[in-house]
Amino acid sequence: MHTPDRKPTALGYALLTYTTLVIAAITLIPFDFRTPPRMAVSFTGSPTDIIQNIVFFVPLGFLFQLIRRRSGWLPLLKAFGFGLLVSGAVEACQLFLPGRDSSVIDVATNGFGTLLGAGAAAYLRGGERPAPASVLFAFETPLMNVAYLIIPLLWLGSLSVGGEIHRLALIILLGVFGGSVLASMYVNRTGLDRKPGGPMPAVYASVWFIAGVLPAVATFPVEVLAAAGIVALAAQFSSRFQAEKNKAERRFEQPTLKRLLPLFCLYLLLLSVWPTTLPLAEWFNGFDYKRLTDVQRIVFSSRFIEVIAAFTLLGYMVAGMRGRRSESPLKTLGWAAACASGFSILTAVLRDFLGGPLSSVMEAGLLTGAALYGAVIYRLQLAAVKRLKALE
Repeated sequence: MHTPDRKPTALGYALLTYTTLVIAAITLIPFDFRTPPRMAVSFTGSPTDIIQNIVFFVPLGFLFQLIRRRSGWLPLLKAFGFGLLVSGAVEACQLFLPGRDSSVIDVATNGFGTLLGAGAAAYLRGGERPAPASVLFAFETPLMNVAYLIIPLLWLGSLSVGGEIHRLALIILLGVFGGSVLASMYVNRTGLDRKPGGPMPAVYASVWFIAGVLPAVATFPVEVLAAAGIVALAAQFSSRFQAEKNKAERRFEQPTLKRLLPLFCLYLLLLSVWPTTLPLAEWFNGFDYKRLTDVQRIVFSSRFIEVIAAFTLLGYMVAGMRGRRSESPLKTLGWAAACASGFSILTAVLRDFLGGPLSSVMEAGLLTGAALYGAVIYRLQLAAVKRLKALE
């Protein structure tokens, strides 16, 4: 009787693994592990750190609970335990990072954030008649997973801003893209196309965006709030535009992706050729990288991981636009690999032309691998949708 859930569960675990790996990467930057002279554990934490630790793990708990097919306290306790396990592993690794403190408070607040996220997901799915938000945030919906995959990108983008306020333009581009995706979901899944009105697309988009850019709030609070306003307005405008144009489209995911693809490609192009993006080769030769300060290492490492995460989303979107062709998984993966390889070569040429560093073959291979992982997530998504339709 558990067979019908295997495909959706595989999809959920793929998304959860991706989010967990990004969280681990963010918290362990700059990856300069050394044996400490002594092990030190802190039992204190500032109010700002506590709030950030809670909010940072809310999406992890939300995804963890969406995978569960049962309600009640036991799944919530499992989510709390999962958050403690991930946070405990990260804090243990931070013992070997010079200048970083491992904190018991961090573990507790991360676990509480995971519990809050799981509780929010359980609330949305509770009751005999699911709330509109429950339909909107269902991870079995292909387009909604684009919004889920953008959240780690926003985290990384917030960390990689550094002192360059102009880099907020990348976050705004990504936020407008994601907000428009949420608007399309809201229009086509909650009936707004039949009764236009209400500020909910702007509300969902702004909350989603702020949750993703929280690391940048401490550095640029006014600018980030202004960016959230731009994202909210874009989502509201997009929802009104689609409400007037669409008439309850059953297959709205691909038209939405095709319409918004130029915006994402612009973001990916600017992200890839930004002059201060650190190539993977610099990590391995070690000389220039070791000369950087800890803050510079965090910024540059975040920027490179951000590019990897962006190519993961690119692979998912390429596979998504091929999804209705009923082609083999191998062919879909081939298209994702070809698009990612072509884009990485294009950006390498542009960076060389602009006087920046050339991408190495290893870097191009890593970006292509990231795109393939995104395509695999979509194939699991497609299998989950087909399995659920067969059960109807």
